[in-house]
Amino acid sequence: MQPLIHAVLSSVLGVILLLAPGRFLPWLSQAPIDPIISRILGAARLAMGWGSLQYRRRSHGWS
Repeated sequence: MQPLIHAVLSSVLGVILLLAPGRFLPWLSQAPIDPIISRILGAARLAMGWGSLQYRRRSHGWS
C-alpha cells in the first residue's frame, strides 16, 4: 500500500508544482526563487510518482 500512497502524493505535488509553482510553494514553506527550477522539481516529483507506481505494478504482478 505504501508505494501507491507515495505515487499519488508525489504525482499530485508534481502536477501542482508544474502548473502554478509560485502560488503553492509558500504552502510548503519555500520561497519561490525561480519558476523554472520549481517546475523542474515538479517534473522530478512526477517521475518519482511514476517510479513508485511501476514498482507497485511489478512487485504485485500487475501487467
